Parts: sequence; structure tokens; C-alpha cells
Amino acid sequence: MPICWTGSHNCGFVLPVATVSTAQTPASGEEQVMTDRNEIAQRITRYLDFCYAGDTETLLAMLADDVVFDSFLGDRVIGHDNYRMARADIVHMFSPECTDRVIMSAQDATRGSAEITLRGTYRVATSGLPPATGQRFSVSAGLFFEFDGPLISRITEYANLADLARQLSRS
Repeated sequence: MPICWTGSHNCGFVLPVATVSTAQTPASGEEQVMTDRNEIAQRITRYLDFCYAGDTETLLAMLADDVVFDSFLGDRVIGHDNYRMARADIVHMFSPECTDRVIMSAQDATRGSAEITLRGTYRVATSGLPPATGQRFSVSAGLFFEFDGPLISRITEYANLADLARQLSRS
């Protein structure tokens, strides 16, 4: 059963919390590595906080050097520099905010996800969407994370682009 956090942009509360063992017992007799699924949920929460506050430099410290980022616009980029540019483009075009969070982590604590509502103002046109005239929007979105130790190694964003296009066309 996944661990879930729900809450607004600045707060959250934890539903069932579980600590699981990755059951790795090296031959050298090191202690088992204990991974707290709650920590994964906290990392995702921090990612969202930094991401939607525009704190890219702090955000980059959370990401693996070769992070894979699949944006909700359909682009895939790899690495810090490309991620920085992709996030800057999204912020420039959409001025997004993240609300209505529900955060989950997998039992093995290597993956997690966030269901959010993405709200914002469409300021600069992008391919496949109508001209930008300052339209407001609100769409459900999902973010999926993969972790390599303490760092995020993959982020996949999903939003219903057909619904977004309908909202932007009506305004």
C-alpha cells in the first residue's frame, strides 16, 4: 500500500506511514539499508516546493547529473543544463502553480508520484496550443519520479493536453 501525503502547496499530512527494508545484506556484514517511504514523499514534496517557487538551483541539487525529464509538453531532456532550460521554458510559457497535492511512494522506496492540480496563466504560445492571450487554466496532472539513492534520476510529467487546449481556446 503506498504512502500518501495530501495538502496544499505549503502543508501536508501523512496517511499510513511505513518503513521498509531493502533487505540488502552485503557480504562485509554492513547493516541493512533501511529506506523510509516517508522520506521519498518528503523529497517529492520538496521538489514540488522548489519547482513551483522557481528555485531551480536548489532543485538541481536534488537531481542526478543525468536526470531524465519528460515534460507534459512531450519533450524529453537529459542532464542538468537541459532540465534547467526546459523548466525555464515551462515557467515562461505557463506561469504554473501546483495545488491539491496527493503524493505516493512505492513500497520499495525507489519510485514515487504526485497527483496535482496545475493552475496558471498561459503567457507565451507553444506548438500545438492556441495563441497565448493571458488565459487562466486548471488541469489535473501527474508527476512520476524514480530515485537513485538520494537523488531524483527520472521525472515524467503528465497533463491532459486536450483539456488544456480546450480551456485555452475558450478564453
